[in-house]
Amino acid sequence: MSPQARIIMNSLATYARSLVALALGLFSTRWVLKALGQDDLGLYGVIGGMIVFITYINATLAISVSRFYAYSIGEGKISNESTSSAGLRKWFNLALFVHTIIPALLVAVGYPLGIYAINHWLKIPSDRVVACIWVFRLALVSALVSMVSVPFTAMFHAYQLITELSIVSIVQTLLNFICAYLLMSVEYDHLVAYAFYMMALSLLFGLIQIVWACCRFKACRVRVADMFDRQRFREFFSFAGAKIFGSTCVVCRTQGGCMLLNQFFQPFVNAAYTISIQVSGHTSALAQSLVGALQPAIVTKAGANDLHGMIRYSVSACRIASLLVLLFVIPLSVEIDEVLRLWLDNPPVYAAGYCICMLVMLVLDKMSVGYMLAANAYGKKIVIYELVLGLILLLSLPFSYIAFKMGLSPNWLAICLTATMALNSFARVAFCRWQLHMSIREWVNKIVAPVAFLAVLGYLTSSIPKSFMEPSFLRIALASFISLVVVPLFGWFMVLASEERGFAIRAFNRMAERILK
Repeated sequence: MSPQARIIMNSLATYARSLVALALGLFSTRWVLKALGQDDLGLYGVIGGMIVFITYINATLAISVSRFYAYSIGEGKISNESTSSAGLRKWFNLALFVHTIIPALLVAVGYPLGIYAINHWLKIPSDRVVACIWVFRLALVSALVSMVSVPFTAMFHAYQLITELSIVSIVQTLLNFICAYLLMSVEYDHLVAYAFYMMALSLLFGLIQIVWACCRFKACRVRVADMFDRQRFREFFSFAGAKIFGSTCVVCRTQGGCMLLNQFFQPFVNAAYTISIQVSGHTSALAQSLVGALQPAIVTKAGANDLHGMIRYSVSACRIASLLVLLFVIPLSVEIDEVLRLWLDNPPVYAAGYCICMLVMLVLDKMSVGYMLAANAYGKKIVIYELVLGLILLLSLPFSYIAFKMGLSPNWLAICLTATMALNSFARVAFCRWQLHMSIREWVNKIVAPVAFLAVLGYLTSSIPKSFMEPSFLRIALASFISLVVVPLFGWFMVLASEERGFAIRAFNRMAERILK
């Protein structure tokens, strides 16, 4: 399969996975909210936030591992293939060693700190402390299983076999959906039962992916001698250390906001914030499908020393990811109140405002996501990149704290998050201008301006049904239909470049020919 056809196939597979996750996730969240209630859902968000640090470290290390795998594969295209295969095996064993040691250290340090925080720092009703401790333990097990499986799952991403992982993910999503439904009928504590379901599924599918990778790739062979390569250690931790700092800032930004709300307001405000994060996650996954398909291709281009191809793919990622996000951000923004009412029946106060700001942040993020992928693939000066961008994101916390101290509403957290995301998006482009000579003016003229114009146009046209229809599911469907017509139609000509339109047409034609044959 050609690289272009593989990118399209991976995009379609991950897009289908994201659609399934979105559709089932909407019902799952409704059932979970009904079973847990707003207070317990808020507590689950707070306790889960303590584990999110491990989750983000895991995601960061996964990006780092995939980057070095794909870079090694790219080097094999311009060097001896056997040498590249040996190098890939060494990267795998190094990653396996790292993902065995780090989880052990996190448990040794994080577990007692987490228990202390639940007992003495967080505002948790006394009758829910024991349940929250069990939730913390189960969530910790889930996070650790996910970390150990990273060296294996990253191999699928490096070889751009994302379709295979998408199949596994769809099955896991279906089981999550079933567990959410069964949650309403269990007699045991619903909060603990929900955490147990999530842990069991994480353990099951983690083991499946490990076994599958061992059977699929020759590089997944354990050799103790390959685990202690000093040069690779320095190279890996130089890159991963910088990424971990950036991820730590993202965790502190997201969960620090959750902690601030916990300290200044009632649990139902935390529930609203948790709901908005879930909406953001479901919507972002749709655009992330394309980004995930392009990322290994971009890194492989960098490994093959094809910077021109790397930059071309990176700019395309910005355009297409922005379009995919707008398809769902526009109707959700127009009808967010009615969507939340139909979805959750009795949504928490402030949920609509938080969701709107989260959706705006998604668009701001995707307009520069390709520049982030280019910076990661290039790898040089990555410490400066993560330091500057991480500190920009953290600015939201002190400003939010000052606002809450002044007695301002919880909505100020969303305002601070959105403002710092806009600054972060520009900083990505400025870094690539410095290191890769990518034009800021081109970004503004060919990405920001057309995407912003399309967003306004889509919002205005999708709002037309509100002028003559009462709130209903039919009105939401009509607004979504208008968005699905306006965004692709105008985006095809206004946002996408002629090269990207031609690439898409040729790739789909080749795939159609294969299917017909």
